[in-house]
Amino acid sequence: HIEPNSIADHSALQLGDIIYTINDFPTRGVTISSIMSIFTSKQTVTVLVDNRFQSKKNVAFLLKGEEGYGMQVASIPDECPIITVIVPGTPAARCENIVV
Repeated sequence: HIEPNSIADHSALQLGDIIYTINDFPTRGVTISSIMSIFTSKQTVTVLVDNRFQSKKNVAFLLKGEEGYGMQVASIPDECPIITVIVPGTPAARCENIVV
């Protein structure tokens, strides 16, 4: 749940976003542990997401120090993972769209 007018409400990521790629690595059918290892191995991560209501967009995360990304994802076999939680005040809540 994201509170209206909160930082997370204005994030480039939204609950229900489908993650198609992480740093250009396709996520369809990939395990959650593999996805998390990609996230934890980089200070900056770019994801391609789509929430079915907008066009696909590239979103950039930047970690500061030892903080985590601040989101949870759910995985369905043979599908792309879906964002289920965005924690306010974290990189997931602060991330921005990349204009290409």
